[in-house]
Amino acid sequence: MSEFTEWRDGVRGSKPHRCEFCYRTIPARAPHSVVSGRFDGAWFRQRYHGPCDRALAEARRADSLGYVDPHGWDDWERVKAFAAAGVLEEALAYFRPARDNDRAWQAIADQPTAPAAMRELAQERARAKVHRLKTWPAYFEAVVDGRKPFELRRDDRDFQVGDVLHLYEFDPEANRHTGRKHRAAVGYLIRGPQFGIEAGWVALGLAPVLEAIAPRGASDSA
Repeated sequence: MSEFTEWRDGVRGSKPHRCEFCYRTIPARAPHSVVSGRFDGAWFRQRYHGPCDRALAEARRADSLGYVDPHGWDDWERVKAFAAAGVLEEALAYFRPARDNDRAWQAIADQPTAPAAMRELAQERARAKVHRLKTWPAYFEAVVDGRKPFELRRDDRDFQVGDVLHLYEFDPEANRHTGRKHRAAVGYLIRGPQFGIEAGWVALGLAPVLEAIAPRGASDSA
């Protein structure tokens, strides 16, 4: 039974700490929330990132008892808590496999308490296709370091703005994947034949996944 609880916001620790909600590191001097007190005779202190604190606050607001213990939650319950608090990027960043999984996006899209714009974004992303593409090492490295913010591909997959690309580095001499992968999204596209692009080919402008969502039909086509 809780005997005493105190919440403090904007705390800046002199050393790194672990967030008790997402289990990621809170860097030294980064603002965060601290809850401390006494429970069943034992003193405790827990620290939370700002977005994690907001997710917990939303969960407490929705709980009739006003108290929520997230330690027994599975990953999807945490994703939903972030979504309900309107923290989309944290929802996706928390559980990395979920970033490639329609279940995470659908969980966000289905949250009635999430802001409408965020739910629309998630709904559009949940409908987006994922394309898995082999990429030769020189081109893969140029995409990763930002020198090549585009892909030129055969137009045989119905690429659309908002689709996600999984680029797998492939060594043609060894005839195998290297194990490296890069994720990007189609932020813009131009289909041939135009602007020097041959018929049957498409130029894909790459963008971060969360910034690439746009209505279907927002790309140029031949």
